[in-house]
Amino acid sequence: MEKTQNIRYEFYSYEAGPTGTFNTTLVFENPASLKFVLCGNGGLGDEAIINNIYRLNALNTFISGVAKNPYELVLNNNLNEVDKTVYTIRINNPTINTIILKVIVKYLVK
Repeated sequence: MEKTQNIRYEFYSYEAGPTGTFNTTLVFENPASLKFVLCGNGGLGDEAIINNIYRLNALNTFISGVAKNPYELVLNNNLNEVDKTVYTIRINNPTINTIILKVIVKYLVK
């Protein structure tokens, strides 16, 4: 019989709009995985920037084929890895849309 692993998920939502900017810093205690998804209609200038380098465009602009960047970032850690990253988030929304960054955090529970 396989040994099972208990897990726990936490969900966060951050939004900017219309015509605004949102900044925050996120610190998680040893997550097993993280998923960032930028949702909303999104205009061409609407984006989320993670740690000043990784850009996400809104899901709808990705689906329509006009996005320059992906709409999600998934980070999976190996069992023996400990994530000590401090995540800085900036959401830019110069258009009249509202965009929402969803963050899903998976934890292993002992």
